[in-house]
Amino acid sequence: AYGDNAKLAQVNLTYDDAPNNIHVVDSFVFNKENNAPRTWRVRGVAGGPRRYTAEVLYFTAAGVPVTVSLGAREAEVLVIPPPPPAPPLAPPAPAAASPSPS
Repeated sequence: AYGDNAKLAQVNLTYDDAPNNIHVVDSFVFNKENNAPRTWRVRGVAGGPRRYTAEVLYFTAAGVPVTVSLGAREAEVLVIPPPPPAPPLAPPAPAAASPSPS
C-alpha cells in the first residue's frame, strides 16, 4: 500500500558469502503503477548462508528520500513496510520588509 507521502520505493538487497566469493547487490523500484511482486535469485553454494540485508529508500511526494533499514534477514519473502509518516513541512519564510519611501 502506498501512502500519499511516498511516490516511489527502491528496495536495495545485498548478499555476501565471502568464503565462496559471492557478492550480489540488486535494487527493485516500486510505485503505484509498477507494484507487482518481484523475484530476486542468488546463486549460492549448497549449504551456504541464506542471510541477506535489505533497506527501503522511499521518495516522498516532496522529493525527500527516507531510508528504512530492514536489517539482516533469511526469509524467502520480503514484504515492504509502509513508508514512515511524512515529515512536517517547514513554515514559509517571512516576507522581506520593503523599504519605505523617504
